Amino acid sequence: MSRRNTAQALLIAGLLCAHLPHLAAQSSQRHHVIVLLDRSGSMRDHLSDALPLIRDTLPDLCLEPGRVLKNPARALIDSASRRDRLSARVFGLDYLTATSFAEFVSFWPGTDGLPRAGVDRSTFGDLLDGIQADPLRVFSTRWTGLSLALPLALVEQGRYRETTAEPYDRTFVILISDETYNVANPTLELGEFQSGLKTGSSYETRTARPLLQAIDGVQARLRQVQKYFLLDPVGEDHPVGDVHLRVFEAIPNTWAIGIESVWQFEQTEFRFRRAADGFHSEFPLRPLGVEHLKPYRTEAVLLERGREIDREVFPGSATDTSVRFSLPRSAASASDLKVRLRFWVRYTDSVYGMQLLSPDGSALQGSAGLVREVPVTLEPADRVLGLVPLPFWAFRFASAFGLSSQFAATWFWNVIVLIVGAVALVFLIWRRSTVRDVGRVVVD
Repeated sequence: MSRRNTAQALLIAGLLCAHLPHLAAQSSQRHHVIVLLDRSGSMRDHLSDALPLIRDTLPDLCLEPGRVLKNPARALIDSASRRDRLSARVFGLDYLTATSFAEFVSFWPGTDGLPRAGVDRSTFGDLLDGIQADPLRVFSTRWTGLSLALPLALVEQGRYRETTAEPYDRTFVILISDETYNVANPTLELGEFQSGLKTGSSYETRTARPLLQAIDGVQARLRQVQKYFLLDPVGEDHPVGDVHLRVFEAIPNTWAIGIESVWQFEQTEFRFRRAADGFHSEFPLRPLGVEHLKPYRTEAVLLERGREIDREVFPGSATDTSVRFSLPRSAASASDLKVRLRFWVRYTDSVYGMQLLSPDGSALQGSAGLVREVPVTLEPADRVLGLVPLPFWAFRFASAFGLSSQFAATWFWNVIVLIVGAVALVFLIWRRSTVRDVGRVVVD
């Protein structure tokens, strides 16, 4: 192999090594994908265009790495793992009956609505069979409800969450729709609908009141979604005829989060106390008890010049906890010591309730605030009589008498030195007086 090829190979290997931790973090993340099929009245003549999107495009986008998530390349649903989940809903809005207002229906009739695990290409075949077996009922032609679909997908899915399951690192919503709104845009659509309800025009008196109550309820849920989440477009449009397939990511609206929002965190340094066998630390963490931010996992890594020395990982807890590290006596000469803290937080919002805030997540989600590097300081050696630093052998000797703190060990040696000094002084005085007496006898 030539020098040039060798250099290129080393460069590629170096780049791969540099990205391995990030790739591993991305591949270990748990995803939830929610598929929404528009069945509003405007879709009556377009449902046939949606079928090839579900049969061909949808499984490719979900299962092939790099089709949607490109840096790094990762599939929306990892078919080799049973950790990712798929949910599917159809949506529409019936302006005549409040009971079917913006209701979501499962693609798998008779199921309990829980997200589906073990997703592969056959799963999308089952999904397509379920759609084709359904009589393709559409909702009212008057109101499409498209402006409600994305946010209410999270609300609806929150009703069927796996309360005992681990939360999701990322949540995606795939919308299949003809993108027809009642008016120019989704914001005006909702306002138009609410305005029509309040005036009562074109509505029978007996239905206007329950409809107004229904829209008020939906408005409250929409405000909750807008408070807790951002719905960010991902990738490009995939059209077939008049139907479009678009991918969105539901990103927690926590871009300004910091660990101080979850833990009582006031330390500016990680202080190691000196002990007979080296250095020890105890770093307290106390949860604040914030209702929608629950500690889920904490990772603490002790580093010297960027090299990992020790690591401690513990699950989130509603009670106080402590990070503990130890260093050998040789660490007294170490430099650039620090502790890197990484926090995972369960986002227990009142809407969806299954999102995990991660230090490996999006910057919009606030990932930077969930990582903190704290410098390490080593307690210096106390000085015996304020002059000589207490050596470790002297500390170990004092610890044999049950003196575990440096303060006690130092005072132990202060006393020893003073006693020895006093004895030596007495001996010198006695010696001098003895010599003087001997001299007098000789003279006499």
